[in-house]
Amino acid sequence: MRKRIRQLIDKRYNADAIAKLTNNQRSVVFFVLAKRIGLIYIDETKRGVHRRLREMGLISPDELQLLGRSNVLSLENIQRTFHASHHHGNWFEITPNIREYLTKSFKVKRVDWDSKDPVLQQEIEDWLNDLIGKEMK
Repeated sequence: MRKRIRQLIDKRYNADAIAKLTNNQRSVVFFVLAKRIGLIYIDETKRGVHRRLREMGLISPDELQLLGRSNVLSLENIQRTFHASHHHGNWFEITPNIREYLTKSFKVKRVDWDSKDPVLQQEIEDWLNDLIGKEMK
């Protein structure tokens, strides 16, 4: 009887410890580029960024690329910072402020942009050329 009680206590203790670890996990804020539409998705997850990215890829008609992630950022602060660039939901337009932030924070390198909007395409190409020029210096 004592052995069974001890097993139950151990099982309960381990379940509590696992629950505490899971609940205390810090959120990771991540930035994803939707290549064709030229928008950036900013969100947070506790389950793992790559897992979340795979889930998003299943429902997105666009090609998605992870630009960066951080576990020290607050989603609310980032959303407030880029409020002027807000498009809808967690989607943001690629503005000079966001470009500069991504460049400085995550050292975003050249990616394959495939925007159908020629103005946006040129703007993105100019930004990428600036990035490449800074990296070469």
